[in-house]
Amino acid sequence: MNLLDLDKEKEVETYFDNMTDHKFMPLITCPTRINKSSKTLIDNIFYNQFSSEIVSGNLTVGISDHLPQFALIPNAPQKTNITKNETKQIRNYKQIDSAKLNTDLNRINWTFEANNDVNQYGSNFINIFDQLLDIHAPLKTVKPTKSKIKQKSKPWINDNIIKLIKAKDKVHARYIKEKDTSTKQAILNDYKKKKNEITKQIRIAKKAYYNDFFEKNSKNFKKLWSGINKILNKSRKSNDNPICIEINDDGQVQTITETKQIAEEFNKHYTSVAEKILEKRKFKGKSPFNSYLKNPNQKTLMIQPTTKEEIEDVISCLDISKSVGPNSIPNQIIQEVKKSISTPLANIFNSSFSSGICPNFLKFSKVIPIFKKD
Repeated sequence: MNLLDLDKEKEVETYFDNMTDHKFMPLITCPTRINKSSKTLIDNIFYNQFSSEIVSGNLTVGISDHLPQFALIPNAPQKTNITKNETKQIRNYKQIDSAKLNTDLNRINWTFEANNDVNQYGSNFINIFDQLLDIHAPLKTVKPTKSKIKQKSKPWINDNIIKLIKAKDKVHARYIKEKDTSTKQAILNDYKKKKNEITKQIRIAKKAYYNDFFEKNSKNFKKLWSGINKILNKSRKSNDNPICIEINDDGQVQTITETKQIAEEFNKHYTSVAEKILEKRKFKGKSPFNSYLKNPNQKTLMIQPTTKEEIEDVISCLDISKSVGPNSIPNQIIQEVKKSISTPLANIFNSSFSSGICPNFLKFSKVIPIFKKD
């Protein structure tokens, strides 16, 4: 998967989206194989816990035509602002009555007047939807609790292996107590044999366990990643977001640690980068734009208004296995109420087309910087 072809190859884009959807980001962003005529980025290190202290890159050594990659990852900082009694709020969508929710949605007057503001109309739509969800799937405060059934940390350790371990421990106890040198050596040899046999049996059992696990969960990506993380001994103890960044403001380096300000600085950079490039242009055009259009197209490009039926068809095609959007409403629930919400959605989209205004509640972006070329 050549990440330099992210905007060219659909398979590479899908691969990258799957990784980033699980919060895995590439630590290597420069070409890893370079020759006279081409360069590729196919040797990757992905990681899902970030820190400003991580150092990564390529080593310029002649082991092969692929440059070796490295990543120096410090120990995750301990959270100090989390208490043992920390709570969170969740909705239980499993018990929701879709018929009653549809009935309540159909009672709302979704009429869109010509003088309505699409921003206000969109905000009202979201607020009303949230209020109805508070009724049919109310938020519940839950405390993080340990699993009711404490799973074995190594479930492949079966009864037969446990018996072998107990037998080995008995031999080891005999070895410690034995005084005679020759007998002691014989016991030690027996102990080593049993230890090697246990290692062999554990490897066989572990391989069989994971073969069975991945075969059973071949279509469940969440379970697959859970299994991979167990093999890699990964845990989720640290924050996935950057904890600090450094910015250079007219030669003055400033370190920022406040979460909201970090997000603002990223946003500020990517929304102003185009203007900064234009300011550095060497050549500026002096002629009006139409002087460059030698053969104007006589046909007009128009966006046709959408309909509630078209919106219902699009909603029907949503993949219910995908993650929820910014409003945390599962696609399955959206499909079940599609006929009740297609009218207000059509009003929002058509008003957006005609006014040229994108409603504020739809303005979400996921910005991921990645090396493209040079």
